[in-house]
Amino acid sequence: MLDSVRTQHRHIDIFETDAPSDYPFFDNMNETKLSTMCADEPGTGDQTPHPAAYCSIEEMQAAAESEGWSIDYRQLQAGRLVVGSVSGECATISLLDECASGRIEAVGETPEGHITVVMPCGRNGLRINGKSLDRRGLFVLKSRAEMHAVTGGHTRALGMHIPISHLKPTERPDILIKDTRLFSPVSMIESSPTSIERLRRLMCAAIYRPVSGRWQEERASGLTTALAEVINKCDSSTSVDEDEPCTKRLRTIKRACEFIEAHLDEPIRIVQVCTYSRTTISQLERTFRRELQMSPGQYIRAHRLMSVNRKLIHANRNGDSITRIATDHGFTHLGRFAGAYREQFGELPSETLNRK
Repeated sequence: MLDSVRTQHRHIDIFETDAPSDYPFFDNMNETKLSTMCADEPGTGDQTPHPAAYCSIEEMQAAAESEGWSIDYRQLQAGRLVVGSVSGECATISLLDECASGRIEAVGETPEGHITVVMPCGRNGLRINGKSLDRRGLFVLKSRAEMHAVTGGHTRALGMHIPISHLKPTERPDILIKDTRLFSPVSMIESSPTSIERLRRLMCAAIYRPVSGRWQEERASGLTTALAEVINKCDSSTSVDEDEPCTKRLRTIKRACEFIEAHLDEPIRIVQVCTYSRTTISQLERTFRRELQMSPGQYIRAHRLMSVNRKLIHANRNGDSITRIATDHGFTHLGRFAGAYREQFGELPSETLNRK
């Protein structure tokens, strides 16, 4: 069970909310604030607990999987990573406010039977399936849509999962998105700033100021109506999966990752990755730098280290040694491995193992 945390509040009306879209919970990206933040509720002197905040990429993945996602989170950026997440529910709608202090890759599928909305709202945007978007828009993903997302440093995003059965015909994105041949698995929506901000504030209010009883249904209706308004007033909607250059780059990334994942315990040559991915070395380099902001070689090392990190987190201290786990992932020089691990995660392998 994730530890409950507390955070600062303003008075928030449950419908046309005063909730600031730059909510203070994730303003200062530091581990202490994420784990201990609390403040008195104005006018009551009470402290109000909040759903969950955590500073582990493993716990972030577990939370997403509990919501029906099939997803794998990977740390790309070197250094101690601080991640946080606060969840909320409003009738049948699930909501999430996530942040990360560094670049993360998230690969997987959206929950079945739900429309998923992802709204970037931090200082840096978000890249999903090869398309970048800042706080001026949102992504709408169908049930079981394949997703490849990459965050920038200091990224914050709001998420919302709405059961398709909960939506009225006038609120369904597949009906409202007019300028694509079909409602694609992933659509990028840029809309009226006023409509985007209203939806963002309503999502924040649903997370940080929960209500009960009939008010939940009223607020859920307000969220779906606000989403329909965003889509109705959209300046442009792009079917990400119909963008051939994006699709080609993602196929290359997917095949490259499949090969890397299958050969983490062996020396990997870039030419082998290119052969499996059906591309050239120069094209592979350009694709990785565009989509992941790193070279294929840097990605292979980050992927190996992430796999070692997970093995150490789940290791049995009486039976699993750091040496064996490292050599199983292709690290033969243990001194260099320890230095690379510390650079990537901000701590030694022994500290990860003993932190359990």
